Amino acid sequence: MKKRNGPFLTCEGNYPNQMNNVIITPDILSYGQQVFVMFTGYRSVSVELGATCEIEIQRDDGLSILQTTTNFCYNSIGINCPLGPGDTQITISFPMPLTGPPTQQTPPTTNQTATPAHTYSMAFSIKNADQSYLSCVVGFVDVA
Repeated sequence: MKKRNGPFLTCEGNYPNQMNNVIITPDILSYGQQVFVMFTGYRSVSVELGATCEIEIQRDDGLSILQTTTNFCYNSIGINCPLGPGDTQITISFPMPLTGPPTQQTPPTTNQTATPAHTYSMAFSIKNADQSYLSCVVGFVDVA
C-alpha cells in the first residue's frame, strides 16, 4: 500500500471518533520540513483543551525516524478547543526533525542529484486531555 494509492486505516482497537480521508502533505516528506495531516470524520466524543496528537514514522526494521507528541488544539489550523460532537474537517501541522536516523546507504555516484524517497509506516493518533484515545490511523508515507 502506497500513501496515495490506498487509504490510511483505523488502528486495531476501539476509537470513538472517526478519521476518514486522511491526506498527508507534502507528497514526499523531507527532514526539516513542516508536515500537514488533513482529515474529515465524525466526533462522537468531545475533544477537550489539552488534547494531543501522537505521530510515529517507522522504518521496516522498527527504527522510529520520528516519534513525537504535539498539542492538538494549538497545532490544528483554524479550530478552537473544546470541539463538541459532530462532523469534522481538520488540518494539523508538525515539523519533521532536521535529520533522520543513521542508515546504511550506498555511496552516491557522481550522477546522483537527489535523495531517493523511502516508504515508511506512519501511525497518527489523537488523545484527549485525560489520556483516553479518541482516534488512530495507520498508513504509509514517503520520506526523502
